[in-house]
Amino acid sequence: MQTFLIPGSSLAVAGVLSDFGPLSLEEAGLQIRGCIDAVTDLEIKERLLYHLVVLAGMRFNKGQAETIIGRNVSVLEKYSVTLQYFIRRAEARLLLATAEPVFGNPPQHIVEKVNEANSEKLLDWSRRLRTAQSWTELIAD
Repeated sequence: MQTFLIPGSSLAVAGVLSDFGPLSLEEAGLQIRGCIDAVTDLEIKERLLYHLVVLAGMRFNKGQAETIIGRNVSVLEKYSVTLQYFIRRAEARLLLATAEPVFGNPPQHIVEKVNEANSEKLLDWSRRLRTAQSWTELIAD
């Protein structure tokens, strides 16, 4: 693991996949996060934290990954633009897939509007599924 622990380097993230030797998950996580914290560019630091979450999740169960990361993984959803993007994409896909059997294939402009919507708007539209009579009514502003 020491090979990857270069403060300010993106290589530190790969340390989560290495042999920790005598270090506990918490100790290894502290060392990896210390290297990430040395990054001064906030956007890069955010991306590195995201990659740390992904790699830790590939190797460990949720509890172990949270020990390494030092916080609840779901907390990162608030701060990671990347995670927020993928959550929004999943919300949009779910809305389209749920409404399609009711209203048929959506027109392209509806698909585009749904894909561009923020999470709050997607939630509002999802709540209308029970009362809307058409795609237009469902996705009305």
